[in-house]
Amino acid sequence: MAMLVLLVSIGAVMADPMVNQTPEIQGLTTGTTMNVVGLASENDALAWQDSNNALTTSSLKMGSGYYQVGPYVIYIPGGAPVTDAMYGTTAGTGQVLYTVAYDEATTAFNGAVSYNKGLAINTGNQVATQSNLKANKIVTFDATEGGKITSSEDLLVDGAGQFSNTASKMLCPFAASTSTFIPPFCNIVQTGSSVDLTSGRLVTSSNERSVAATSDSGVEAGHDISVTGIGNGVAAGSADAYIKVHIQEGRVSSPTYVWLTTNDQEILASEYQVQKTEDLTYSEVSSASPVIAKFTKSMDYKSGLNTL
Repeated sequence: MAMLVLLVSIGAVMADPMVNQTPEIQGLTTGTTMNVVGLASENDALAWQDSNNALTTSSLKMGSGYYQVGPYVIYIPGGAPVTDAMYGTTAGTGQVLYTVAYDEATTAFNGAVSYNKGLAINTGNQVATQSNLKANKIVTFDATEGGKITSSEDLLVDGAGQFSNTASKMLCPFAASTSTFIPPFCNIVQTGSSVDLTSGRLVTSSNERSVAATSDSGVEAGHDISVTGIGNGVAAGSADAYIKVHIQEGRVSSPTYVWLTTNDQEILASEYQVQKTEDLTYSEVSSASPVIAKFTKSMDYKSGLNTL
């Protein structure tokens, strides 16, 4: 008898601001129950983009009054009296864009299969204990001659954004004392699992959150898998799970002040230097076969401005 127990939790505290909900929000829930001897299949696919600006733009837009010039961002106050007190506190929200994808493909044949799954999608604002996407399933399978079950799930969360004024994105009134700006970022996380079994019990859970009224709760993506035998037995076949992360974060310098000439007028503008200051990649794959007493893996990604 082979036994494999894997417990993994991956977390990161970066600076991903959330996207707030669109004026109209959607909710979608499905529930699937199958008890079959023979052939059963389930195929799910989600592709979702959400932004605080137009999705048709070829590049992410700066906030109002901000202009990118090479590694520098210049803020030009429009028509307002210029004082030093304005700089670093004037609200400016750069564009943030999230792409979320979720897929499941399950096929079982020549065997007895019990399949139960619940899936919920909500495009509205969520808080720290809630998710925009949540999927849970429990499957048992016992093959007859030549039968097997294959099942895979994959979750992608891809977020990128220009820098934003912290005070305009956070509910906490003291968040700006930690960082005046939420810097630009480009963060991608992929996670999922797959099994190929002739006998066993499979439990999976996937969740994602990237839409909220404010950015206090942070972005989250996670996937869990557990493979065991039926009853007191063992599972027969193979199972694997993975996570891949690429983090790219920036910093925004304190402003310096420059005089700009426009329309024959001199305007005092603030100039910030914006640079990529973190580049992190991580990947992990775990697998087990052919006799599995227990295979468990938990993967969780979190990213947000640290106010704790």
